[in-house]
Amino acid sequence: GYLHYVPVEAFWDSDAGGHCAIEDDDVFSNPVRSLEKWTDDTWREFIRSWFGDTKHVSVLGKPSLALAERMKAEEKARVEARKKELGEDGIKKLGDRLESAKSHNDAPIPPAVLECPENRLYSFY
Repeated sequence: GYLHYVPVEAFWDSDAGGHCAIEDDDVFSNPVRSLEKWTDDTWREFIRSWFGDTKHVSVLGKPSLALAERMKAEEKARVEARKKELGEDGIKKLGDRLESAKSHNDAPIPPAVLECPENRLYSFY
């Protein structure tokens, strides 16, 4: 699961001139087997450097009833202005475009698109 989302940079040692921090050449052809060889200390260091010592930002929001009411009124006014701008015909044309887009998006996906190619056909290194 989650290791698919680990940045590639996690496996490179910038202090060693950009060389692979993992001595095992198997890391790119079979990453799972390579990761199974990691020691507890390797995993701890990896987690600490990529998840524990990372910088973060916390944003604390405070709800505002006045702001919510103002935004609601502004949105209602915007929608009314847009309806006047488009008119009956414009709204109907946009509705037709929406229905066309929905039918296009709901069309079945061709089986050929869903087929997964065999890994042996591609060289990753």
